[in-house]
Amino acid sequence: MSFFPIPCSYAVLEIDVEKTLRGLNDPSATAAGAAIRTTKCLVYLDRILTIPGPDYAAFKYLVQVVGPRLRPEVPTRDLLPDMCAPIYPNTRHPLVDRAPLTPSPPFPFANCYHWFGPDVVMDVRVRNDGRDFHKAEGTMLPTRQQIALDCLRTTDLRRSARARADRDGTPMPVFWSYQPLDAQAADPSAVAPREGDSSAMNPCTEQCCHAAEQDDADCDQEWHYDPSCSSIYVPSDGGCSFECPDDSDVPCGDVFGLDYNDKDKLLPVVQLWDDIGAHFKEEEVPDPLEFIKQYDEVVRCVTRASTRYKFRFCD
Repeated sequence: MSFFPIPCSYAVLEIDVEKTLRGLNDPSATAAGAAIRTTKCLVYLDRILTIPGPDYAAFKYLVQVVGPRLRPEVPTRDLLPDMCAPIYPNTRHPLVDRAPLTPSPPFPFANCYHWFGPDVVMDVRVRNDGRDFHKAEGTMLPTRQQIALDCLRTTDLRRSARARADRDGTPMPVFWSYQPLDAQAADPSAVAPREGDSSAMNPCTEQCCHAAEQDDADCDQEWHYDPSCSSIYVPSDGGCSFECPDDSDVPCGDVFGLDYNDKDKLLPVVQLWDDIGAHFKEEEVPDPLEFIKQYDEVVRCVTRASTRYKFRFCD
């Protein structure tokens, strides 16, 4: 039992515009928000971005959208329709060697894909409404499938980055990928790839995707953060919870960036449901692009209100 939604699970979200804008006390933002018509979206709770507390008003998550079709192509960002992963029982994909991800319990829809790319992930605040979330009741990716997801996502993001680097004549960016702890100990150089060295990238191989030695129900393997999957709207960099004296040898308390900070109050607030099969029929699974547009509109309302607030109180 958990007082916060369990990471690595699927959920249905809908933006709560009124609660997002309430604390701004900005009539213009409120009026603009009233015109936004929200819809539900199927997502994957990729990770929790704050240390949760039972008395928190909300929990901060990085979410990745799930769609009923291949992701849309974005030529200007070198993002292709095949940069996605089918979710079993869906097995259709343009790349014949791309096996589907297999949630547990079985996914209720046979037409869905994980979309990959910096344009389809976002930071949100999930309202703490006092519910208990039971692992047995949610649809999750087991540990080995989480590793497979990370491998596929990193491989596709690397393809996009390589195409962009080749087109623009710029160096290939550094990527981090999952590495088993025993592999790190055997070859420390494999953990930190050299800038521009594409051969240093850990490929999505059978060994990588099945590297976890513990039971699927456990989730204590070490992961490397993939910087290409951070939010494209509001940065996820948490500030320190207190200031460190200049002469102190003690590091700042928020070494992992997981403290809740004032900037997080500007993130869109969402309602969440973990009973994903109860909200749509298979043919009714919504296109995530509508949710992304709504998210973007809410962020614009918040950003403009924050700018007006600064101008209001500047000298």
